[in-house]
Amino acid sequence: MVNSMVVVGRVKNAPEISYSHLGEPIAEFEILCDRPAPNGSKIADRFPVWLTGKSALIAADHVKAGSLVG
Repeated sequence: MVNSMVVVGRVKNAPEISYSHLGEPIAEFEILCDRPAPNGSKIADRFPVWLTGKSALIAADHVKAGSLVG
C-alpha cells in the first residue's frame, strides 16, 4: 500500500535549478499552506519540493513565487 497526500498552497520562492553529477536537472522550491491556529490566527506549514528531469524544467518555466499549486 502506498500513502499519498495532496498539498495545495502558494510557492514561497521561484524554483532553483541545479544539475546532478549525471546532468539531470533538479528543481527545488517550497510550498506554504495556511492552517488555522487555536487562537484564530493562521500558521504557515512549509513543504519542501524537489523535482527531477522534465518536471524540473517545466516547473522552472511555469512556476513563479506566489503561484498557487497543488
